[in-house]
Amino acid sequence: MEEIEVASVVVSLDFDSKLDLGYLHQNIDARETEYSPDQNHWLKTWFEPEGTYVSFYQSGKAMIAGAGSVSEAEEIADRVTRSVQNIVDVGEPEYKIQNIVAKHSLNSPISLEELALSLGYENVEYEPEQFPALIYRKNGAVFLIFSSGELLCVGLTDLEKVRESIRKVIEDEIRQFL
Repeated sequence: MEEIEVASVVVSLDFDSKLDLGYLHQNIDARETEYSPDQNHWLKTWFEPEGTYVSFYQSGKAMIAGAGSVSEAEEIADRVTRSVQNIVDVGEPEYKIQNIVAKHSLNSPISLEELALSLGYENVEYEPEQFPALIYRKNGAVFLIFSSGELLCVGLTDLEKVRESIRKVIEDEIRQFL
């Protein structure tokens, strides 16, 4: 099986103390910030690398999206933590991976109609006029399978479980349709 490509890792940080979003907005070392308290209850920030988005909440929580790997997510979380700690008196935040989005190519087109019938309808959503992929839920993971043979896996927080889930769903449910 080809290696999977991590498309995005979503991480949460909990600083365990309230954050003054207006103060963070004025002082945080980010590529870009946006704060409109009359429209949103969070501070939007963008960090390097391009596409990394961090939202901060008054509760002391932050969500990081857009990292291309688990190690990159950890590096970004460290940078975000240092940026906050440089301007606000907070301790080390609790760090948690919330979601890993992974891509894999089946290297062959697939009949989603046949696959949907084979998988049964209790764990499958397939409405091609609404969305171009078959959605399959199994063991806590959600798979989006496209007729082109592209597969996305979301909903898991451990990279090895992502790899194993993709391998298993291909071997057990998809391989016969390739």
